[in-house]
Amino acid sequence: ENKYKIERISEKTKILPAFLDLTEDDWNPIEIYAYYIGLFINNMRNGIYLDYYLSFPVTYEAKIREKILTSFELGLKKSLPSVILNDKEIMKKFKINGDISEPAAYAACALQEYGFDPCGDEEIFYGIFDFGGGTTDFDFGLWKNSLKSNYDYSIENFGAGGDKYLGGENLLGMLAFEVFKDNQKLMREKEFT
Repeated sequence: ENKYKIERISEKTKILPAFLDLTEDDWNPIEIYAYYIGLFINNMRNGIYLDYYLSFPVTYEAKIREKILTSFELGLKKSLPSVILNDKEIMKKFKINGDISEPAAYAACALQEYGFDPCGDEEIFYGIFDFGGGTTDFDFGLWKNSLKSNYDYSIENFGAGGDKYLGGENLLGMLAFEVFKDNQKLMREKEFT
């Protein structure tokens, strides 16, 4: 069973259950994280934002995504001024979209940033490979001008996938094991585990 320990200078150590087992009475680090992000975003200098997008690795399970989205919603709402929170009409506009994969989110940013500007009915095909720390994700699709007046571009996603066991951390672990095997005698002499 996965338990996590949080140590704070001013308090005793807190033992947290696994993320999916957290209840609303437990201390939720994702909710706290979202609260601090919200404080950074929503202020007198930046304004107040009610529309958020979260991207996830392709291989994340639906129940983990939902728990993270719920945690972010709770944390972000806590960062909003009470006058906004108490206004039901304004809060109808509050939403968090978590339907985009990390490689598709990168495609939306990178294609625009690198100047891929489709002219008229032009369609630009893309393929993104996201070799991350713990996973490898990919996404293929089409980048084109949006038919909706409130968006400049749209992405048509052809497919996404990934490998949740192929990432930098995984390869580093395998590489360390190979180094250990190749130097086993020395490692044993020096009592390295």
